[in-house]
Amino acid sequence: MNYDTRNIAVLDQIKAALLQNQMSTFRSDALLCVLSLFDQMIVQPYQDRLSQGNLSSPNSAVVLTAQNLDAQVMNSFYELVKTTNNNKRESLASSHDVIKAIDAAWGTISTYLLWG
Repeated sequence: MNYDTRNIAVLDQIKAALLQNQMSTFRSDALLCVLSLFDQMIVQPYQDRLSQGNLSSPNSAVVLTAQNLDAQVMNSFYELVKTTNNNKRESLASSHDVIKAIDAAWGTISTYLLWG
């Protein structure tokens, strides 16, 4: 995987975990899907927003800060991997399996990232 994580620690950690499991869990399209989704849809937007201050929600006890963002991202990543493993139909998960796992795990993942 040549995806440029721009030396962002949490993306490097996700990439390493994906590469470690690529032979047992994910097809190459799914690896790219997961990494690019976490980068473009979670890490970048949250880093930009958290540079302006902490995030909270009246529906959650979680407060996202620049200091705990990586932990919350990794919690959501591990939940996604677990759900993908439980739900995949083939021996290796496809990008479609990843999207279905996001839908299935939405309730749990949303709590980590203050999604409604």
